[in-house]
Amino acid sequence: MDIDIITKMYIDEGKSTHEIAEVFGTYPNKIRRTLVSNGIELRNRSESRKAALDSGRAEHPTKGKVRTEEVKEKISVSMEKQWANLSKKEKSRRSKLGKEAWKNKTDADKAELHRKAAKALRDTIKNGSNPERLLLDRLTESGRAVELHKKGLIEGTKYEMDLYLPEIATIIEVDGPQHFKPVFGEKGLREYVKHDIIKNGILIKRGFCVIRVKYLCTSYSRAIGRRLWEAVEPVVEQIENKFPPEDKRLIELEIS
Repeated sequence: MDIDIITKMYIDEGKSTHEIAEVFGTYPNKIRRTLVSNGIELRNRSESRKAALDSGRAEHPTKGKVRTEEVKEKISVSMEKQWANLSKKEKSRRSKLGKEAWKNKTDADKAELHRKAAKALRDTIKNGSNPERLLLDRLTESGRAVELHKKGLIEGTKYEMDLYLPEIATIIEVDGPQHFKPVFGEKGLREYVKHDIIKNGILIKRGFCVIRVKYLCTSYSRAIGRRLWEAVEPVVEQIENKFPPEDKRLIELEIS
């Protein structure tokens, strides 16, 4: 058996050991031993299932089924815990697999993914990020008036507010990593920090309360959304009950 062909079929084409065994007229365990003896790390059960789904060899077991919100929440919490409990070595291994998968994509596939990413960014700018939409939905569902990406609140400025609650003169800003990490370089970070400080000062002097959420998460899930709402709602309720004095109108929260 040609190990180069077996490796290509297993890694590049995502074929299972069963499929490779059929091609060579042998049994899966022999293919597994061949891969391992040549330093090829075998996929775990989850990765094998994903490869089967991606290749069309298998159909997703929940396809066509409607999950309740409670079930979706439990799945989200479970996945978050699983990732948190992974060792650094396993996280590094999965990251390496992801990079290899990207490397093996065709130029056309990469171009399509870039196109989708650009569209997602445009949609976020227009319709709000996932955390912003979560807060918009929860605030609206709770009977509160709220406006997304409010403009023109401060005359003479181009400031846009992530979320504006007119009934309690409160702004909620959900700050992504560029607000506290040098995502666009140190100069870019200084500009973001300066902009935020000036914006906070102007809003507070004009009589508004500002809730700034430092969003430390690298992704979004239902579990994160729940934590976000559980952090923000009590603060909104406090402001509704008693509007804070000027020196306490900047309220900072962290979500990780």
